[in-house]
Amino acid sequence: MRSVVFFLRVCMILIVLTLFAQPLHAWAGLDVTLEDLTIQLWPDHDQPAVLVIYDFTLESQVELPASMRFTMPSKANLVAVAKNSNDGLVTVDYELLPAHDEDMSVISFTITEQTSYHLEYYLPYTLTGKLRNFVFTWPGDYAVKSFNIALQKPSAATNIVTDPVLTDIRPDQSGFAYQAITSQNLAARETFTLSVRYENPSDRLTASDLSVQPSSPLTENLPGQVSLMAYLPWALGGLAVALIVGGIGWYWFSTRESASSFRPLRRRGLRQKPLEAVVGDRQVYCHQCGKRAQPDDRFCRTCGTELRQGDG
Repeated sequence: MRSVVFFLRVCMILIVLTLFAQPLHAWAGLDVTLEDLTIQLWPDHDQPAVLVIYDFTLESQVELPASMRFTMPSKANLVAVAKNSNDGLVTVDYELLPAHDEDMSVISFTITEQTSYHLEYYLPYTLTGKLRNFVFTWPGDYAVKSFNIALQKPSAATNIVTDPVLTDIRPDQSGFAYQAITSQNLAARETFTLSVRYENPSDRLTASDLSVQPSSPLTENLPGQVSLMAYLPWALGGLAVALIVGGIGWYWFSTRESASSFRPLRRRGLRQKPLEAVVGDRQVYCHQCGKRAQPDDRFCRTCGTELRQGDG
């Protein structure tokens, strides 16, 4: 009887241990395999730090949804967790949890579809004068069939030294140079460490060398572009209207000015009698346009009308 009770107790203990061991088992990634994992390290790209980028896909046999946990240094600054879709990268909800090691943090999220996923965080480096040092470690969170790690060379860097030694690969579309290394079939908990040392005499960031280019050629058929030819007829029509209005205004003001030249004569009382010579001081005015003439003139010097001579 006692042996039966002892056997049952042992069974209960094993069951409890199994239940508690399952989350740890999943955390260690023993039940999930990554089909491929590419890690890019971009030091001094757009910040004085190392931008770490993960791109990975799950093995097709992995049952979805799958709960994922990736560890990163606690001093790192997580930027984004996203997945690839028809609309590009779409953000994914995640939690940032503490790890058993106080120097590490855990990124927890759920994968719901078979597509590539993306992580980004900034890793601080050690700065001594112009010398930069950093060590990146893949902690072996999951087994990986194809593991790739690439280092983007800072545009102002000199004397780059890596351990292990990386191989130069062709530049990307932006013209940035890379060094890389590839490993096959990394097991879960199998780590990979890369040490990098280089100098940056100018403190210049690589992103500062990027030139902004249009995604499409700038033509008048591109949405948002303004064609001058489309508005040229309207501009010419507006100019013609302005000239016509200006001409009418000029004619109106000029006729008013001509008419006003007669008004002083009318105010002098010469409106009712011919504009003729004033005998007393021999002042002669044209009876047609009202302009003053010389005493000996027979014709108006302005309009040519024959002057009416008085007797005095």
